[in-house]
Amino acid sequence: MEVDDSGPPPSLGQPWQPQPQQVLDPNRKLLDLVFIQDCTGSQGSYIASATKNIEEIYSAIHQSERLVSQDDLRIGLIAFRDHPPQDHTYVTRNFGFSSDPKQVQEHLKSLYAAGGGDGPEAVTAALGEALEMDWRPTASKMVVLIADAPPHGIGEYGDGFSDGSPDGRDPLQIARQMAQRGITLYATDFYQAITGITSGLMLPLTTANLLAHAIIGSVLENLDMERLIREVGEVVAQRILGGQESVDDVARELHERLLLRNESTKRLV
Repeated sequence: MEVDDSGPPPSLGQPWQPQPQQVLDPNRKLLDLVFIQDCTGSQGSYIASATKNIEEIYSAIHQSERLVSQDDLRIGLIAFRDHPPQDHTYVTRNFGFSSDPKQVQEHLKSLYAAGGGDGPEAVTAALGEALEMDWRPTASKMVVLIADAPPHGIGEYGDGFSDGSPDGRDPLQIARQMAQRGITLYATDFYQAITGITSGLMLPLTTANLLAHAIIGSVLENLDMERLIREVGEVVAQRILGGQESVDDVARELHERLLLRNESTKRLV
């Protein structure tokens, strides 16, 4: 039995109270959302914008009422700069996941732009950190990469690590692993290939002020899609595998039923 903790949606400026232990519905919606932020010298104005966007995203997701409890949403944050000798402050800084809005806000406030040497930065290392975070198996999983520089090893002029990331990892391979684990990647600039691998979205950094709207829309659509899959997937599979009905007949009936429920569908193939 679930505990009803309805009330005004939390924001990043309000104190957080851990929710009581409860027996969760196996179909309950959970969301793990990780932001990867470039903190090199060129990112000063974008860090402030990213902080505002993350606060807006956090509030909008809760106000949508797609999630039951504050603990159903976890925000992760990873900051990155570059490998030495290009930068001697840090390569990555992983703050982990948190459902505490005040803690997330404090992590965001600690970010500032500095350092970075050559053009490319430690993007691959940050993606690797995100891949290995403690994602909840049943949660919707999303990563948002905010950066204005490419990873090492893709032929960028003046790259201090032209053979690739010093940690030996390949950003395309990491993207494929994300896709295998159900993690969708959203990114700004340079990253069309890796966002495509995970069925994500690329936005130019010049439109980063629209990032919050794009991510909110994608998150809510993803949560609704998972709900529909849970509701109809088993029934559809049983009817088709039973051999009594064709895929087209089942799809047509399903489409009509969803329209009656005011659900929207699109033909994908």
